[in-house]
Amino acid sequence: MTEHTHKVSLSCREVQRIIEDLEREEGLRELFGGQVSEALIIAAEGGDIRIEEGGVVDLSDGDVSRFLKILGSIVKNHDVVPGRHGSGERVRIRCDVLKRIIRDLDDSPELQEIFGTPVCHSLVVVAEQGDLRVENGNNVTLSDKQVEDFSRILERVVADNTG
Repeated sequence: MTEHTHKVSLSCREVQRIIEDLEREEGLRELFGGQVSEALIIAAEGGDIRIEEGGVVDLSDGDVSRFLKILGSIVKNHDVVPGRHGSGERVRIRCDVLKRIIRDLDDSPELQEIFGTPVCHSLVVVAEQGDLRVENGNNVTLSDKQVEDFSRILERVVADNTG
């Protein structure tokens, strides 16, 4: 069993719901030309999971205020921090890419055998320092072989979606 020392963890299903809520939000669709999940990133910074605009659209000061207000209303009941395009060393991933990674993990027959269906109910997205990753949420006790299989599949899915 992996011991979690991160500050924040969200179930993969909760992350999916947040991204879906962001994609449906008309105000964000207006700001980002309908490409919401491509324009927003999820970042790990100091143990926080942050959702930020990714800097692909040049927002005016008024648009930034509007963006932060809309984003704050969507994530207010989650352990997510809204923000602007940040700096510093940290892991960042576009929302659409993270959504595809979670979907591909969910669709993996090998992971379905290990975690059950849907897989995403057993996995969490965690932030620790500047690192963002997907882990077993400890709903399922894994054998050494299952840990190896999960790690292998996770690495492949991440590489397939980010490479």
